[in-house]
Amino acid sequence: MRALPEQSKRIDEASKAAESSIEKWHKIHFGGILVNCTAFAAIITLILTGLVFWVIRSYYDRRLAGEIVRLSGDDEAYHRLLALGITMRVAPWTDADGEPVQDGYTLVVTDAEDAQIKESGGHKEAVTFVKANGLQEQIDDIEEHLRTFEQLSHSH
Repeated sequence: MRALPEQSKRIDEASKAAESSIEKWHKIHFGGILVNCTAFAAIITLILTGLVFWVIRSYYDRRLAGEIVRLSGDDEAYHRLLALGITMRVAPWTDADGEPVQDGYTLVVTDAEDAQIKESGGHKEAVTFVKANGLQEQIDDIEEHLRTFEQLSHSH
């Protein structure tokens, strides 16, 4: 019986140590769960952000390609400009703050001298001035080559 108080003391110490260990384990376990959840959320966020970026970019790339095809399809003026080395491209329209304008595009003409907006028949027209040496001669020469090509292609 003498050992009873001593054993009771040891049991109390062992219980306190066990409770302390359980408390530490819960803290570490909760920290691990929190770290894993945070890492999982970050990975999901990156994947979703990448997916949204890809969807938006492919949407605008398709729209831009459609506009380019529409411009270059059968437009004789566009083909003439290309033959003269004057290139055009369609780009997104941005406002003064650099923000894109919804459904807005710009038509960019390289090496343009000047541009104006004119009213014609109740509609606005953008007039771009392009300077080239012998421009009319080059146009006439291209038209002649096109006619010759068309005659050759129709004769076969």
